[in-house]
Amino acid sequence: MTVSVRSFVKAPVGAAVAAVNPQCRFDRAIFVMSHMRGATTALSNVLCSHPQISGYGEAHISYQGRGSLGQLAVNQARRSAWSPSARYLFDKMLHNRLDRDLPEAFFAARVVFLLRAPEPTIPSVANLFQHVGSSEYPDETTAAQYYLARVRRLTRLWPRFAPERRIGLRSEELLSDPEAAVARIQDMLQMTPPLQNRYVSRAASIGAGAGDPIQSGNHARIERRVPQEDVPVPNIAPSLMAQCRKAFEALLHMMEEG
Repeated sequence: MTVSVRSFVKAPVGAAVAAVNPQCRFDRAIFVMSHMRGATTALSNVLCSHPQISGYGEAHISYQGRGSLGQLAVNQARRSAWSPSARYLFDKMLHNRLDRDLPEAFFAARVVFLLRAPEPTIPSVANLFQHVGSSEYPDETTAAQYYLARVRRLTRLWPRFAPERRIGLRSEELLSDPEAAVARIQDMLQMTPPLQNRYVSRAASIGAGAGDPIQSGNHARIERRVPQEDVPVPNIAPSLMAQCRKAFEALLHMMEEG
């Protein structure tokens, strides 16, 4: 009941804000679309530290029209993260429930797809939820099921964006050479001043499921990391692991083709 009442209240408020706020257009939105533990908080911090981008991290909004962008602006304002002078509104989406019924207008947005290999991601998801004391993903099997469903969903979304409005990056690529990855994103966004690898970590970006509560707040830039070699295979059924690997490779192939 609480969720339905909240939705009942938020929808008209969002519609009212969208009607008067020129930011609330999908061609003035930037999204990071990925899965959990994909280095999305670090990239979100970089993007949201640019003066032309308003946001902080994951707002957990289900996008169904311009009114949802109005909800996003209200959400940001409540967390002291809204910039009324910014050209773009920002959000990141890591869960299928949030992009299940996207309107056609959504695909006018600019999007960064981030993809991390399943071997390090799956245990990282399970470890995160253990760290925060949540039972939502209590083991590597449930984390793998989430990863598989999410990557398959991202694979369906990728071709719906025009090539000039999307960019695909591996999380490992972002972390091993962040300056080069940020430069590629700048090429798509054409920001003024240019996007740079530096950020201020807002309190809102690590609270209430908005981002990484473990490490991101300790840094002021995406720190270069050497990719881990010989990552152990997650402790899950071989058939499930094979499905995760297949889904990862399918999306990676699409991203590499551009």
